[in-house]
Amino acid sequence: MNELQTILKAFAESDYPLIAAPAQRFLRGAGSKEELRQAVERAQKECGSCGCSLDALYPKALGLLSTAHS
Repeated sequence: MNELQTILKAFAESDYPLIAAPAQRFLRGAGSKEELRQAVERAQKECGSCGCSLDALYPKALGLLSTAHS
């Protein structure tokens, strides 16, 4: 599993609906990269410094999404 998929799996399994639902859709092939990117940006802005395990994953995911092919 590549790094982006690993991060998205962590998002999908989280209790944070803002990021869990878009990650689940993307992993199933039903969501767009843009929808996912927007959700990650919003989650990072709203909760990116709360101290949870997802905080470090937001910037990594955004970096990987910016270089990933559609």
